[in-house]
Amino acid sequence: MKNRIADFEVEYEHAGDLGLPRVVLGPRSYIADRIVPDFEVSIIPARKRETATAVMKARIQPTATQSFQGKKQKLLNIVKSATRTPDNAFAFDLRPYNLGNWSSAMNMCFPIACQVVAETNARDMPEPIFITNENWNPKLKSFFEAMGLKILETNSVVIAPQVTFEVGDSVLSNVLVQSFLHDRLHQIETHVMRNSEHLADKIFLDRRSSRTIQNGDEIRSLLESCGYKTLYAEDLSLEQQMRCVTSATDIVAIHGEALWPLGYRTSSDPNFNLTEIFSPGHVVQFFNHFCEGLPCRHMEVRGALTKDMVPGVYSVVSNDMTFATNHALDAFYVDPESLTVALSPTRVQELLAGLNDTWQLSENIGN
Repeated sequence: MKNRIADFEVEYEHAGDLGLPRVVLGPRSYIADRIVPDFEVSIIPARKRETATAVMKARIQPTATQSFQGKKQKLLNIVKSATRTPDNAFAFDLRPYNLGNWSSAMNMCFPIACQVVAETNARDMPEPIFITNENWNPKLKSFFEAMGLKILETNSVVIAPQVTFEVGDSVLSNVLVQSFLHDRLHQIETHVMRNSEHLADKIFLDRRSSRTIQNGDEIRSLLESCGYKTLYAEDLSLEQQMRCVTSATDIVAIHGEALWPLGYRTSSDPNFNLTEIFSPGHVVQFFNHFCEGLPCRHMEVRGALTKDMVPGVYSVVSNDMTFATNHALDAFYVDPESLTVALSPTRVQELLAGLNDTWQLSENIGN
């Protein structure tokens, strides 16, 4: 058994990503200038994320896991009902990190877990155990275990020596994720190649249950005529999802967790095109940050706004997020012409050439 050593604390500084300038195409709305007759183009300059720090701490003194905080139980009952790790091994509690979301699990939890293992191994500490909820997603659990991570599934409080991780932002920067995954990339690639097959160079990641496209048949037909294969993430294993997104040359996807494998593409990968389709109530830049530093042409297509949404759009400007919360998962209409233009570098270049040169976007986005 490895030696138990003193507590440790490690700080990681991750400079804020610049992000990419955003060009959003969509049908004519009620609030933006109509740049062209049939649809509009909105340009959003790059927004730099502030530099943040992340801190990993190891504490040998056994303590209750974070998931216990806020529960109204007497200490005696907590201790009696608590789970303890085998051989009093170090524990890292993944339950506060939204494990049910694929993007959170694979772009936050897994990279952190890899770094926890690296830091503890470097100090000759006992191998850590990662705590998840009971009945956790079997596809995710299988992958974590295939990568050599020990999992303890429980909904109860766990008392154990702990490793904790505090990040000074809502998500890890892409730079930090790549750093944490660096020593694992070959292992991950080998595992994925062994357990999946290449399905298509051009893929459309559609959705079935929420944030669906109202004129889906029309959009699927348009994309299939351009050589795209329609896929649904829930029909694929984790390894197939990763291989599809990391090996495709052209990706069209409705914004959502199906795009999580973008975090596993690297700057040395071949060029690829990503066209992200947004509900009009949920135009966010989460995956825009993933594309920072990648050889990626990232275009965005916004669904059609309806008249009743206009007051809510204005309220978002004043930092009222009720609109986004209420409409994030709504079905929406996608303008075929907007999508067609987004897929064409030539047509995008022509559009941008007619805009004010101060944006300086055409060379970077149109190619």
